[in-house]
Amino acid sequence: MSTAQSQDVPPVEVDHGIVARVITKGSCPTLSRATIAGNPFGDELHADISNQYIYELLQRQAMLNISIIQLWMLYLNHKIEDLNYGDLYGYLEPQSIQKSGNKKAESQNYINERIQNSPKQIYFAPYVDQNHWQLLVLCPAKNVVWFYSLHRKPNVQIKKLIKR
Repeated sequence: MSTAQSQDVPPVEVDHGIVARVITKGSCPTLSRATIAGNPFGDELHADISNQYIYELLQRQAMLNISIIQLWMLYLNHKIEDLNYGDLYGYLEPQSIQKSGNKKAESQNYINERIQNSPKQIYFAPYVDQNHWQLLVLCPAKNVVWFYSLHRKPNVQIKKLIKR
């Protein structure tokens, strides 16, 4: 089991009441391949999040997994739409741009099609590299990409992937 605790992250006090509710059977349902329609990625979102994983995450004994990132982006999308900025922001599915399991051409095609078929001014693209989540913010109209990586340099592969 890897730890999410790092030197850069200050210790936080864990709300043991929340942790107790998570590990108490029935008080926090397990999402096992739950399907959530209407997500910003264009298809249905399949989340696989267990009580054990939530417990480990709250204890900082687990890394953020892709399902948590997808659910967070779904939440952000709903907030953005509530504020009537839905036409401004778009998202790239993290699983479709990862180097593991995807060929470079497939990922590039996904990015190009997403930008062409859902023209937004700004795209958020979470990307994981060596258990470290990074955020790419793409502004296609101005041909600008920002990398937010919390004290790490962006991976060479992701730079090549989004270079047009």
